Amino acid sequence: MVTTTPHDHEPPAPRRRFASWRGRPEAWSAVVAVVVLVAALVTLLVIQVRDHQAQADRDAQETSAWEDRLVLDEVILQTAARAGIDGETQPARDTPYTCERNDGRRGFSYVLSIIDAGPVADIEALVREVAAYWEDLGYAVDLSRSGAATAVTPDGGVLFLVAGARATQLSGDTGCALVDGAPGSEGAGG
Repeated sequence: MVTTTPHDHEPPAPRRRFASWRGRPEAWSAVVAVVVLVAALVTLLVIQVRDHQAQADRDAQETSAWEDRLVLDEVILQTAARAGIDGETQPARDTPYTCERNDGRRGFSYVLSIIDAGPVADIEALVREVAAYWEDLGYAVDLSRSGAATAVTPDGGVLFLVAGARATQLSGDTGCALVDGAPGSEGAGG
């Protein structure tokens, strides 16, 4: 006859998976540090992807340099008509020049039509009239130079009026757009 003791029928004690880590705070600190590092890296990756997508969305909504040229050339002509500037119009250039954008990328810009006219009787009245028109269009206007007005459009285009005792000139440049967009160019709309 075999006699058993009460301990013979008890199941063996479960193995402790992390038993070797008990009493080792440096091991737990390392685990926590790795988890925090992984969480930080995942967070940075998510932020970068989101920022990249937001930039791509902004880029997609941006007008081309050619579209800006068409709009601002019309503004130049409207400005001249409104202010009574009558002179020789040199058409805008059909080829863009390259420019560097504020974000460091290369872009395209156009020189707008240039209107060369003779002197005007009241230079300051002309400057104020043109400045008021440009402000009505939502442009930021600078009148810091006598006989001159400069306007910056929301997309970075710049318009110039210089009026003096010998001549008056109205011109400008488009903002620096990512895409040229002229007919036949890469990135053209049609």
